[in-house]
Amino acid sequence: MTRHSVAFTTPVAGASVELAANTNILNLVGAPSVALKLRRLIVGVVRVDSSTPVSLQVELGIYAASVRGTATATAVPAPLLIGGSASTSPGIDTAWSAAPTIAARPLLRVAFNETATYDYTDESLTPITIPAGSANGLVLRNLRAIRYYQHAFVITACFDE
Repeated sequence: MTRHSVAFTTPVAGASVELAANTNILNLVGAPSVALKLRRLIVGVVRVDSSTPVSLQVELGIYAASVRGTATATAVPAPLLIGGSASTSPGIDTAWSAAPTIAARPLLRVAFNETATYDYTDESLTPITIPAGSANGLVLRNLRAIRYYQHAFVITACFDE
């Protein structure tokens, strides 16, 4: 079993941009022949200009995906062990021309203030698992509209395969 990590920063939002409710942020795509076990998901919000951060309330959901969709951008994972083997997962899709198909209800739903960081950690014997198959995945989705001028999400996912 090898642990991998993949990180992604969303594009910086310009003047008075709203991130619509129910917007997919990323999809951790399953590996073709091995299940992935989500071990850690860290989500933070950064302000990229020199202004004082505003108090945004962020609400995210993690959904099971049954169809990958058509990705137009994908971040590639790296092994956490130096010299470790490459991941068989394509990585995290971050943009789509056709969105992934997700379950009706989230597996997890979290809310936090933008000045905090959400850190999901699971070292149990039964972590959230993405079944083998490249159509499967875990989608991180924004659940309510937020204005995020000069803000970006910084996200890191760690998984075992």
